[in-house]
Amino acid sequence: MIPRGGYCPRHKVAKSILGVKYCQTKPGYWDAWERGVGPGQIGGFSDDGCLLRSEPSKILQEISNLCKQQRKPKPVTSPAPVINPTPKRLPLRWAVGITTYVDRANSTLPKTVESLRRAGFDEIRLFVDGCNDPSSWDYERYSPLVTYRPDPPLRVVGNWMLGMWELYVRNPEADRYAMFQDDILCIANLREFLERSKYPPNGYWNLITHWDNVAYTKEQPGWCLANQRGLGACGLVFNRDALQALLSSRHMVLKPASANATRSWKSLDGGILEGMKAAGYKEWVHNPSPLQHIGQESTIGNTNKRYSVPILSFPGEEATL
Repeated sequence: MIPRGGYCPRHKVAKSILGVKYCQTKPGYWDAWERGVGPGQIGGFSDDGCLLRSEPSKILQEISNLCKQQRKPKPVTSPAPVINPTPKRLPLRWAVGITTYVDRANSTLPKTVESLRRAGFDEIRLFVDGCNDPSSWDYERYSPLVTYRPDPPLRVVGNWMLGMWELYVRNPEADRYAMFQDDILCIANLREFLERSKYPPNGYWNLITHWDNVAYTKEQPGWCLANQRGLGACGLVFNRDALQALLSSRHMVLKPASANATRSWKSLDGGILEGMKAAGYKEWVHNPSPLQHIGQESTIGNTNKRYSVPILSFPGEEATL
């Protein structure tokens, strides 16, 4: 190649110094001269190295196109969107108890414990009322967590209230607190079902749907507000805020000192409801009922036939919701 300009025998054209430089450094000009349509082959360069004005426009367009092809930009690709992974949901922390009386050790209690364990509750604390000789009853065969209350018995309200306080004191960071009576059966996936269910704001769950509350379900599956009369305390579930509201309720604090001596240790369900109502909480029930009552009488000795009527909406221990 001619270093300082002059006639180029390869392309048969006179090139200026700038033309030589373009031939060496710009592939578009090189390709045009190779094809016989480069500058000078038809129009040539001026003395100052610029293209002649008389050069046909098609030559300029050809060179422009060739240059564009040589320096074709890389396609711009958008960065992959950053997808934040769904945060892993931590398992709920439970504090679970069963209130029982000393003479239930060999009757309904074993069935209740077995049913709850199958439903996902591995750690259950038993609150045994009226037991002066724990060694003779061996409640540890059902659970290693046992709290004994000697005679005279505290009865249902006292045992339940102290049991709830103990669950809270031992597990102040729990997400759910559940207290069951010793004569129930439950659906097979009760724990998983409750963890999947949305907990009601300013509410608590009554897991047994008694007679009068069936009408409030309107035969539709799911959770609904109860009739707010407090029917049954066979299985109640509270979140931490609800339990704190209940334990600080003036109604429950005064219940053992009730002027009505009988009601001071009876009507636990109604007392809980009144205490929660005063705190702005409401009771919720589910259709179908997650629990079944299997006792012929309540733990307070209530033999009212209404307590022994099976819950017809209970789907069975093998069922899941």
